[in-house]
Amino acid sequence: MKIVDLFFYFCLCIVACVLFFVFNSNKELHFSIPTFDLTQTKKHDIYEKEQLLLDDIIIKSIDIEQIDDMRYLVSYLGINNENEQKIYGFLFYPNKYSTIQNGKWQNISTNSRNKSDTHILFTKDMFKKATKQNMYLFNTPFFKRDDSTIYFFFNTKMFSKTDYSKAYIFSTSLHDIVEYLEDIDSNKKDKLLNNGKSHIFKLYEKLELNTPANINAFLSYKPIIAYTNKNDKNFILPFYIKMIDDISFFGIFDSKFKLQDTIKTNNISYISNPLITPIQEDYRLYDADNNILDSHSCIAIYNNLQKNKESKLYYQMCRIGNGTLNLDELNISDNIIGNNFNVTTFRSYLLLVYTDKDNVTLNLAIWNGNDFIKLKEIDRNKNGKIISPNIVSNGDYAYIAYAKETQSKINIITINETYIKNLISSNEINKYMQ
Repeated sequence: MKIVDLFFYFCLCIVACVLFFVFNSNKELHFSIPTFDLTQTKKHDIYEKEQLLLDDIIIKSIDIEQIDDMRYLVSYLGINNENEQKIYGFLFYPNKYSTIQNGKWQNISTNSRNKSDTHILFTKDMFKKATKQNMYLFNTPFFKRDDSTIYFFFNTKMFSKTDYSKAYIFSTSLHDIVEYLEDIDSNKKDKLLNNGKSHIFKLYEKLELNTPANINAFLSYKPIIAYTNKNDKNFILPFYIKMIDDISFFGIFDSKFKLQDTIKTNNISYISNPLITPIQEDYRLYDADNNILDSHSCIAIYNNLQKNKESKLYYQMCRIGNGTLNLDELNISDNIIGNNFNVTTFRSYLLLVYTDKDNVTLNLAIWNGNDFIKLKEIDRNKNGKIISPNIVSNGDYAYIAYAKETQSKINIITINETYIKNLISSNEINKYMQ
């Protein structure tokens, strides 16, 4: 019996080892671990809308500018309960995505917050302390990053009943604005806000056009960079002059924002709010005969303000070389009617966001080689207007930022390239793409 018992226990141990080995080799079936190997999974589209709540503020305009791969500066011109006009801002932390085994997208961002606290960036009092001048209101404030510097551009309306305006540039470092918005020391912020001389933004330059138009020329959007050589660069800034009919032009400024030249769009006097954006080097544009136009490196777009006419999109292809700008013929879109245009290149696509002529719908369009084509209405405001749609892109994602009238919140929509491809397929416009 003793030998039989020993043999029985020996066999039992062998069976237990085998069972343990089998269980251990298959334990991932019971405790699955997410995998982020995109080469082994189908790419899915991303569309995520985030609503970033603000204090009780009336939003007049917004802007978004990339700080780095993980942070974006979102700023807005707001009016508080005391009817005071101020520039506010916060850092937006985009979600990051990858796929898990079932093919669904998952946020893998290490930062659990989607924004920093909101803080005042600039006020009329700060302007007065820096310039020794009074102002009536801000107009069209926006930010532009250049290397390690953030430039703050805005128009000032100097008097209540005239269009007399001046354009100013203030600046700060990327480090200082990030520290200011992410620093939790409220006492330090109070000190900065109450002492204009120690505030993070310093007066950099007043933009001078050296023409009579300088008194009513409005800076309409942020600049693009035109390199004169590998060590020096110019800035190209879009302006429009408010007269009986608006006239658009571009100012060429050196690296210190001193005027070098002005480039007129043409003699048409009813296009306004010019915007110019670079086209990525790997993006090819085509003419009407399907010939590649490799030399084009930017596109300029405009609003049509001609009375009793449909508000169509006007656009010009352009080239940047030797620090200056060359514009092609002005074109009228056959497909896009609306306002508040904003454009960016995203991967191999040139994307346009805009509102309809009544400013109640937010729409996404794509360049097909000859013109823009509407892809989708992506939002609607049933109780007012859509405010200041912006689109920026970085790597795998594009971000659409905007606000809605009567709401104290900023909306940011995240999309990826697959989302665009699926929209093209679902709209059956692939046959119109060059």
